[in-house]
Amino acid sequence: MRKSLLHILQAAPAAFSISRLKSMTGQRLVLPFYHSIQGSEALPHIRHLYYPRSTKQFEEDLDLFLSEFRPIGLETLIDAVQKETELPKDAFFLSFDDGLREVYDIAAPILKRKGVPATIFLNSSFVDNKALFFRYKVSVLIETINKQQLTKGQTSQLGKILSLNAPEKALIEEDLLKLNYSQRQLPDELAAIIELDFDAFLKKQKPYLTTPQIRELKSDGFTIGGHSVDHPLYAEINLAEQIRQTEQSVYFVKRRFKPKYKTFSFPFTDHEVSSAFFEAMEEDKITDITFGSAGIKEDSFTTHFQRIPMEEFTTSAEEILRGEYLYYLLKAPIGRNYIDRK
Repeated sequence: MRKSLLHILQAAPAAFSISRLKSMTGQRLVLPFYHSIQGSEALPHIRHLYYPRSTKQFEEDLDLFLSEFRPIGLETLIDAVQKETELPKDAFFLSFDDGLREVYDIAAPILKRKGVPATIFLNSSFVDNKALFFRYKVSVLIETINKQQLTKGQTSQLGKILSLNAPEKALIEEDLLKLNYSQRQLPDELAAIIELDFDAFLKKQKPYLTTPQIRELKSDGFTIGGHSVDHPLYAEINLAEQIRQTEQSVYFVKRRFKPKYKTFSFPFTDHEVSSAFFEAMEEDKITDITFGSAGIKEDSFTTHFQRIPMEEFTTSAEEILRGEYLYYLLKAPIGRNYIDRK
């Protein structure tokens, strides 16, 4: 529903300029985020999950942001929270989730050239290509299944594991995309059937940043944060596991890369995360600042900021922002722009 409505709103007349929408909503800070950038190399682990921006699109996105907002780094945002300093009137904060290699190969050189800071959020289990996120395994599975001529026996075995009565490629793909964190071992079982080796994929593709690359990015001024241990949906795990996943990833980053601040972005979304979690973050000083992915919204916890996902659509950054602003205006009369944690 949300995604369909945003897509409709993105097509609103150009009379709804970004400048006008900033004034109408009063929302002058935006926080766009990405995962990867699509260069010349294929990204089978991403292709079936979302729409990575091409290098050209990413540069166009940045040009749009720079024409409407002033880039700010993590320290500026944290100072606004901790020291109550004022942010620039129109500002944008850029970040990347999952710690993927294209941030080093493609995004960082462009950002340095344009003078745009960014924060990179890492999953502690995946740095140095030690393991592969279960959803990325799903995408590689779909890519492999689509390219292979499966035998009847393989199709039957895949369908049996997925509990499909009449397995077909389309249904297998549909069910693969529905797998959740509690089913994260299933991609390995399915891969064995079609002779897909995820360890070989990791060695060849090297999808994640390495420790030396991250240290180089940090020395170039990019900031680093945690993104959980192995990327669960927090609504599917209990509070104790939410805190463990957060603390371990943040302290992994702190020990290995020694950032000035302890920062964290939620994997997937922070939807249904309770006030008890955020209270624990503050009381135990686990994080200085945290980030969600709900678009343009305000939160009852002032150290928590919502970001705008830039890879849900193939439309331009201007259209994505227009959709987010108009969605904000649409929800304003019913009080849906404020997250009150319970």
